[in-house]
Amino acid sequence: MTPPAFIRLAVLVVAAFVAALTAAPAQAAPAACVSATPQAVSLVDQADDAEAGAPEVTNVNAQVKADCTVSVRLGIANRTRLLADDAVLVYLNTDGNSSTGAKSFGGADQGVGLVADEDGPGYIALLGRWDASAEAIDFENATELDISTTGGFGFTAGIDELGVASGTSLGLSVAALSEPDGEIALDFAPDDEGGVLALPIAFSTTATRDTTSTTPPTQTPTRDGIVRRTCRVPKLKGRTLAGARKALKAAGCRTGRTRGRYGTDMRKGRVVTSLPAAGLRIAATRPVTVVVAR
Repeated sequence: MTPPAFIRLAVLVVAAFVAALTAAPAQAAPAACVSATPQAVSLVDQADDAEAGAPEVTNVNAQVKADCTVSVRLGIANRTRLLADDAVLVYLNTDGNSSTGAKSFGGADQGVGLVADEDGPGYIALLGRWDASAEAIDFENATELDISTTGGFGFTAGIDELGVASGTSLGLSVAALSEPDGEIALDFAPDDEGGVLALPIAFSTTATRDTTSTTPPTQTPTRDGIVRRTCRVPKLKGRTLAGARKALKAAGCRTGRTRGRYGTDMRKGRVVTSLPAAGLRIAATRPVTVVVAR
């Protein structure tokens, strides 16, 4: 049986995604994590429990990587790609407090939404925050995240982007829905209201950081005694692709994939944004995706 709170949240999610597709990415705070302790958890969801037409979530896999990123992968049995009326929302409890945020989803205070990409056959991942007044995740000022490129559905986010404190657990709950004919069909993982998949988060941090300047990669000793290189992602918006690559090289960051985006106000061939966002300090080995206007 679907609790009323789930229905109310699901309806608001669909409307929020429509507005979010054209929203500008928000600027995330500078990173605090330098080196994280690798962790991995997984959940196998009950088979054939989705309402007719809804994306059938079969498994959820989440892991923390040493480069201070959190990767979440979802198995969806009846989808090779997301349809225009689909939305898959991964609710995140980042503060460890189950009494605040979306109580039906273990106290989630943020959420990552996966929706079909209007400009191509793939999908996009948007990170939004819980809006208590609307009882939904707010995607109006969402941050776009890196998506899984190795099959299935998923995303990668920095621990710093999520704002998870070391020594706590990141709680994950999934709601998948579709609304092809005005009727919402749903699937949840875990199935129990308030249930979460808990991912332990532990990492070492740096001291204070300058949030305004772009600096060459630094070598920061961590608690395990290993020195790891980091870099701060430079501002790339408005640059040419060649200029963006030069800026990343100068900052000591690694250039990743190049993605195109249509329907922006930016001139064709100019950088719209980067993933991770400008200003974040990340592991120098983590690739930076450059999004260019088409």
